[in-house]
Amino acid sequence: MIVCGTSILFLSTAVAADQPDIQDATRRLIDWKRSFTNLRMVFEVRNAGQWLKRKPEIADAGNIDGYYRRHEWIYTDDGRCRHEVRYFEAGRLVRKRIEGNDGKIEYRSEFYGDSESPSKVGLDRLHPTGYSNLEALPPIDLLYRGRDEWIGDVFARSHPEVIRHETADGKPYVVVRRAADDTMNLLLDVTHDCLPCRDVGTSGNSGAQQWIHEFRQLSNGRWFPARGRRLLSPEDTPYEWVVTEIEVNLTLPEARFAPPQPSPKTRVIDLTR
Repeated sequence: MIVCGTSILFLSTAVAADQPDIQDATRRLIDWKRSFTNLRMVFEVRNAGQWLKRKPEIADAGNIDGYYRRHEWIYTDDGRCRHEVRYFEAGRLVRKRIEGNDGKIEYRSEFYGDSESPSKVGLDRLHPTGYSNLEALPPIDLLYRGRDEWIGDVFARSHPEVIRHETADGKPYVVVRRAADDTMNLLLDVTHDCLPCRDVGTSGNSGAQQWIHEFRQLSNGRWFPARGRRLLSPEDTPYEWVVTEIEVNLTLPEARFAPPQPSPKTRVIDLTR
């Protein structure tokens, strides 16, 4: 089940009957996170405008949709994680990157073309917290801060406050500031587990950088981002992303998190010794 939320750009300040205070919002976000111990997410990211700037000839070829990244991210409460990114150009796989940790070491690897053998593998000691600080992922940028800290944890340890309540199409939203010195406010979607669906500049909507336009209901009844966009700067074109697969509370074998096996030609950088 997918619910659209594109109308959040036209919010009014009328207050709906069901409007949580900051304690309620924090509790709901913490409960949301506690509903799963692991998750697997597959999503695709496209930025047609960026590619057309780099390669204008793509417009004539008519295959701009074939230029994208496909991500698979696996998260667990015990610290293990895996992130695989496949880069496609004109529908052809040109590069792959796999990084993560198996609970003992962190690793990063590079593959070229459709080769199953990595060209480079880097191994390192596990971070003291036990969680790899991997790159930000658009579907959960507003939800996950890395090092196993989710937005409910951020609210619980900081001093957030409700700035105002708003409605759109009869649905309630809450604008929250995470801390007094924060430069961005978060727009929480009350009807979807109070999940953030947009970041809003303190001076108004002109500072918005990320939007979640749709949520998908999971097998456990909770909601998860399904589609949105991310703007890195006003001069750039937005990245469009869509979640194609999402699963929670899976049985995950240890081998799923193992680093890729190098071949005799693989360059191995081992910093664990």
